[in-house]
Amino acid sequence: MKKAVLRSLTSALCALVLVLGLIPSAQAAGTPAVSDNALDNCYGFNANAVKSYLYINASGGLTRVEALTNKEIVVEDYSPSFALLSQRTIPGELEYYAGFFPGQSYNFFVFVQRNNSESDSVEVVRVVKYDKSWNRLGHASVYGANTRMALSNSTLRCAEAGGMLYVHTGHQMYKSSDGYNHQANMNIVVRQNDMQVTETGYGVGGYNNYVSHSFNQFIMADSLGNLLTLNQGDGHPRALVIHKLSGKAGSESMICTPSNPAASVQTERFDGPDGENQTNVWTGGMAETSTGYLMAYAQRKLEGQYVPLPLTQMKLAYISKADFKTGATFQIRQLTANTKTSQVEGTPFLVPTGPDGGWILWNSVSNPAPDYTEVNEGLRYATYSADGSVGPVQKLNKAAPLSDCQPIYYNGKVVWYVTSSSAPVFYCLDASGVTATPANGFASQVVGEAGSVPPTRLEGNGVSFSDVPASHPAYNDIASCVAMGAVSGYTDGTFHPDEQVTYAQIAAMAGKLFYQKDLEKFQADPQYAGKPWYVPVMEMATGFQSSSVMYNLYYVRGYTEEYANKPLPRGDLATIISRIASDKKGYGYYKDIEYLKSQVTDYTEGPSVKGEHWGEALACVHTGLLNLKSDGSFGMFDTVTRAEACTALVRVFDFVYG
Repeated sequence: MKKAVLRSLTSALCALVLVLGLIPSAQAAGTPAVSDNALDNCYGFNANAVKSYLYINASGGLTRVEALTNKEIVVEDYSPSFALLSQRTIPGELEYYAGFFPGQSYNFFVFVQRNNSESDSVEVVRVVKYDKSWNRLGHASVYGANTRMALSNSTLRCAEAGGMLYVHTGHQMYKSSDGYNHQANMNIVVRQNDMQVTETGYGVGGYNNYVSHSFNQFIMADSLGNLLTLNQGDGHPRALVIHKLSGKAGSESMICTPSNPAASVQTERFDGPDGENQTNVWTGGMAETSTGYLMAYAQRKLEGQYVPLPLTQMKLAYISKADFKTGATFQIRQLTANTKTSQVEGTPFLVPTGPDGGWILWNSVSNPAPDYTEVNEGLRYATYSADGSVGPVQKLNKAAPLSDCQPIYYNGKVVWYVTSSSAPVFYCLDASGVTATPANGFASQVVGEAGSVPPTRLEGNGVSFSDVPASHPAYNDIASCVAMGAVSGYTDGTFHPDEQVTYAQIAAMAGKLFYQKDLEKFQADPQYAGKPWYVPVMEMATGFQSSSVMYNLYYVRGYTEEYANKPLPRGDLATIISRIASDKKGYGYYKDIEYLKSQVTDYTEGPSVKGEHWGEALACVHTGLLNLKSDGSFGMFDTVTRAEACTALVRVFDFVYG
């Protein structure tokens, strides 16, 4: 339930209303909350508030915490098999949600609000304490603090040690003498037992791990009792920098002194002039090992000052604990070098499995015009060791997106969850590969196996039909589809290339080529015994059954009996292949038209492409999945032949796996 913005209260009755309004509303287990956090970790030059969290709770299960809005935070407990056990709502406070931290004894939320008047009496940050049963216990407030807006162009992360909570974020400062509101990092130290702010670091420069402008922040209390911060700067410095503070974790201060400054190690300087906000660097995390510290980031090189090159490098930087001192050099390992113009490596995550190593994982993403929304091109992952060495990079070209949920190590696997205008899907990664399990007891699906490679298109050498000579324009496509088992010829040695294709036949061909295991599962289901061959095929392809893998996609439309034996028009073929391409490339059903249309650079064929499926048809023409007819029209309602179906499916196969 959404709550109103908190206002000043002057009576006991209003105070009582406030207290009651801040009590979380508990609910019985039911339907998991719907949200959309997929790829929300793919930042530009600046990070955002992390909305999604997953942690191991006291019962040994998992707890999901997610800010659905600034005023509504959902808390859900799950069993180890991802069944929803309980659900409650936490009301937001102040103007904006800023972050969450699951401490050892308490849970903490951070909220912020604007201070446009730049008044020292305005509450700019509030840290709220809850117990592990989600009872609100109190809060700490920060006023003024040279802050026009906390969390500005940045994120917020926390650490704890010795009963102290350390908050590391960024803020837009009061207007300076040059007339600008500059941005930098910011520290807040809170004593947990009485929720007193013991220190707020908001000054300019100095020795308190200051970075300007700081567009992403991390903080760690390590196993040796040190406090370390990681910041991404665009000018002072224009690099990633890890500071090791001179004070120990558990102290009430993070500020260092001129005589005992923080030690710092930074990467090579980023391309571009100092102060240019776009660094083309996506920072993913900081981790400790038994021998040193790691940080992961993707870096896109620049040509001149601002023009990004297609080359994107995923990097893992290591510094040993013994060598950590100001001026030391990171050992930087480059994991990839992507040369595709429209494809870049997304923000990585580091997931320690212990002091001797862990995992690094990221999505390869593309930025389709016109809005440059990131689109998942596949999951990439590898193991790392204590010294920062990295194992082979595994690539999954199927849909396995990340989100802004930091993956955790749980029951021997790396676990995270993703929503895409949906309830959570939990992903698990180990040495054998990746599985996906929708919340609330549905069976896991294998997303990809470790070491797997994309399917290879078979050329069909030796495939021969009396009515398909080698000179036939679709000979190679027909031969490939036959060799891969998508279609077969007739017993008399013919293929009938000009015969019309029905909805059921295209469903079977596409199913055998792209959804073989799912097709076999439906065909083996006893409920279809004695029914026509096309019934299980169509019910898988149309998503008619709620258990179908196509339930939220349906690559063939219509109910079984109504459409199964009707000839397939080219307009529907465009929809079918665009949805398959979208699904297998990980774009998601609702992004299929938008993504493919974004590839269109010339709409000159628009007048010839009309009808219900014009968007898919036009996009398919411009991405090369379908051709215009010889007269320059698309032929929206012309029926599709067996030869044309083979050509279209082969092109989709090459588009997805090529």
